[in-house]
Amino acid sequence: MDIISRFRSGYESNSPEETVEAGWFFGSIMAENSMVALAGDFGAGKTTFVRGVAKFFGIMDSITSPTFNIFLLYSGRINLLHMDAYRLNHPREIEAIALEDFLIPPFGLLVEWPDNLGLFHWDYRLGFSINSMGGRIIRLEIDETGTSNTIG
Repeated sequence: MDIISRFRSGYESNSPEETVEAGWFFGSIMAENSMVALAGDFGAGKTTFVRGVAKFFGIMDSITSPTFNIFLLYSGRINLLHMDAYRLNHPREIEAIALEDFLIPPFGLLVEWPDNLGLFHWDYRLGFSINSMGGRIIRLEIDETGTSNTIG
């Protein structure tokens, strides 16, 4: 099964290391200048997944949750912006932080709690859930209405 099919059917991860590996694989198919929604409950592995994406793009910094910073910027083969929108209460708050000023190509924007941003164009949407055995399931939904980026 190819990596896209594996994500679409539900990429199962049973450890933080496997979640990092899933992020690395996703980075390998993620188009430059992508906007990626990371939806899921607390503790479902979103930040751990971002560590793998960062690793794919040659970023060796320690990747931490940007909960209190709103977003963190990392430089590698792309500019990786990791955003946590949990504390944003209104979609207009995104304008106040001037996020677009940091979207310097090539970039990847990965956003936790994306629904707090309201209607937004996402190139990819990944849903994170925890199964009954404590493992994680990462499911990819591709926004077929996207105009700029596609997988593969």
